[in-house]
Amino acid sequence: MKKKISAFVTSLALLASSAAVMPGFTASAAELPSSVDLSTNNPCFPETVFDQGGQGSCVASAITYYQYTYHARKAILEKDPDADVSGILYSPASIYSQINGGHDGGSNEIRTYSVLKNRGALKLDVSPYDRFWDVSYYDKNLDETLDTPAALNYIDPYTYNNSLNEDEKKLFEEVTYNGYKKYRRIGEYITKEEYDALSYDKKRFFVPVYENGDSNVKYTDGIVREPQLYWHVTTPYRAIPRNSEALFNALDLRIDSYEGFSVDAEKINEDGTRDYRAETDSHTKEDQFINQIKEELNNGNIVSTGGYFNYDLGKTYTDLGNGQYGYVLKQNYRQIGDYSGHQFTIVGYDDNITCDIDGDKEIDETSEKGAFKIANTWGCWSNDGYIWVMYDSVRERSDTKIANKMTIKGATPDKNELYCRVPAFEDCYTIKVSKKDIKLVSEVDVMTNNYYSVSVDNYTEDSEHILNEIPSNTHSTVVYSGPIFTDITELCGDKINGKYYTVQANNCNSWFNNDMYVKAIRLKDDKGKVVAEANLTNGDKFTNLSHEGESFQYTLNVNIQPGDLNYDGAIDEADLDKADEYFNIANYRTDAVSKEKEIKDKFSAFQLELLDVNGDGAITMDDYSLIETTVNS
Repeated sequence: MKKKISAFVTSLALLASSAAVMPGFTASAAELPSSVDLSTNNPCFPETVFDQGGQGSCVASAITYYQYTYHARKAILEKDPDADVSGILYSPASIYSQINGGHDGGSNEIRTYSVLKNRGALKLDVSPYDRFWDVSYYDKNLDETLDTPAALNYIDPYTYNNSLNEDEKKLFEEVTYNGYKKYRRIGEYITKEEYDALSYDKKRFFVPVYENGDSNVKYTDGIVREPQLYWHVTTPYRAIPRNSEALFNALDLRIDSYEGFSVDAEKINEDGTRDYRAETDSHTKEDQFINQIKEELNNGNIVSTGGYFNYDLGKTYTDLGNGQYGYVLKQNYRQIGDYSGHQFTIVGYDDNITCDIDGDKEIDETSEKGAFKIANTWGCWSNDGYIWVMYDSVRERSDTKIANKMTIKGATPDKNELYCRVPAFEDCYTIKVSKKDIKLVSEVDVMTNNYYSVSVDNYTEDSEHILNEIPSNTHSTVVYSGPIFTDITELCGDKINGKYYTVQANNCNSWFNNDMYVKAIRLKDDKGKVVAEANLTNGDKFTNLSHEGESFQYTLNVNIQPGDLNYDGAIDEADLDKADEYFNIANYRTDAVSKEKEIKDKFSAFQLELLDVNGDGAITMDDYSLIETTVNS
């Protein structure tokens, strides 16, 4: 199972070392400071370590919680140095379900970065991570309503109050069950219309929720109630995020780019191609690899990596210096035949950490000195969630006198187990995150029995296509009903208005018999207000795509009269009031920075475009007069 983690942090004002080298300063190996720690006293790094629990979500957890949170906070502070970023954390739960193909079998970096680039991540407070998912109670009441009842998740008040943290409590809702108060895991809902459109085989995964709020019995007052909603209980690694507002807001901060490097390649491009190192000597390439990691950390970049990591077999408790003790990974082993991996985050290094790796009671200055600091996703494991990894363990062969294989005798009743040494780190990745200047967003509202079969293509007549898809090895189908948002600002050019935008929903997965219903296609401004839409109701436009390769295409024309600031088709008092609001800010706020921020907070990019009524490229009182004249005429 490839689990992976990422914990990177950089303080905008933190000195990188006692040598006073600031993050962002590129140095040669000889010039690098002796230590860098991006996880300590750093406003960008998460305040607490993460615990992935029983899910194989280490890739999503490491990258989203540590690396993405760190760089997102950094991007926020670059835009607004006075912003309070404490407590802003991004949720692995919002990413893992999108990249695992419906199967709790781990994932990889590329899928994670693809989601973070196209769709962003939800914050932890709106998408809590459910490490408590294995507590299940069977709701026997549902035997009467479904031939194959779903397994529901209930916990008692004591467990709710004493075993869950505040974020985990958000995953449950209070209900009365058999006369007792219980807490039920919040599932996902679809409407009766959506339910009726499903085949019987798919309907069995949903249970009815009744209009009167009592979801535990089929009959109330002797009357058979018609369900208004249907509730789908799913394990958290299959719970695709559906919160429309949160998904829309996630577009605001996204990855610009990501790239990697390894022992053999000084650069791994987004398309998977590699720029290989010119050096052929393996030891020299390892030196270059170790130094490249240190350079990235010194430049303020957290590094996500992983490996066939046996954390407990090769670690030892030792003197870290300065009166501190902790765990150090001195050599990394994996059992012969075991290729399971784990993702984690490199957050610092220290050239002065020492460890007697070969046990000869002496420290070799060239091979037993220097270590990387990693953050793990196992809660308060080892050094309160962290561990030091010796530089030597990153090499394929140790520079010390230890053997490269070891046998653990009596590991199992019937045999000994042979372990071989493997490098502690594999491919390493860094990211760039920025706060986006969004103008226009497309929304495709879909219902499908296989979320992983859906991609969305966006284009204008003379533009490049913007394809929003998630590469995934689909293991099973996952029901999804909700929006897929795409930032299509690149299609707008200088102006949003007066253009035709084509949005195409594609059924693109051949693993299963997929059904996809397109319920609506919309264009929204950066505040989420609809600019143009096609509501596709039952009849000629509620389109079902049931075969691979089928697509549904709809072209929307954005054609709003300048001055119509609420897009309602008329220029009236409401538009004049909105114009008043703008000019009150523009004319009477003296501080340019706060003025710009307030205008950006209260007006969408499209509204500002429409405020230029005379089209001269500037918003002036002449534009206000034109709106006023139209209203009073």
